[in-house]
Amino acid sequence: DARIDASSVVMPNPSHTDWVKSAEFFDVATHPEIRFRSAEFPLAVLVDGGALDGSLSLRGRTRGVRFVVAPGQCAVDGAETCTVVVRGNIRRSDFGMRTGLPSLGDAVRLRIQVEAYPS
Repeated sequence: DARIDASSVVMPNPSHTDWVKSAEFFDVATHPEIRFRSAEFPLAVLVDGGALDGSLSLRGRTRGVRFVVAPGQCAVDGAETCTVVVRGNIRRSDFGMRTGLPSLGDAVRLRIQVEAYPS
C-alpha cells in the first residue's frame, strides 16, 4: 500500500511541474494523494523482480494496473535497507486527464521507489 503526495510530482521543466499539478492533470488541490494498493504477491518478487498487480487511485478514480518490480537487494548480504523500485505505464485518460489529447501523449510512465527498513 503506497501513498504518494501528489505535490511531490516533478518534471524536468519547473513550468511543466506546475502544469501537471494543475486541475488539467493531477489536480493536486482537489486530489492530494496518489495511492497504489497491490494484490498479494510472493516475497521473492522483492529480490527477483516480477509482475505486481494492484489498483491505482488517481484524481478520484481507481483502476486495475500491472506494474513491474525491478530485481532488488532485499535480504542480500545482510543489507540494513531494502530498496524496491516499481515501474509501470498508465493512460492518463483513464483517470480523467484529457487535456491536449491526442497531440499530447496519453501514456504516463510511473516510477515508485520505496526504502524499507527492518523493524
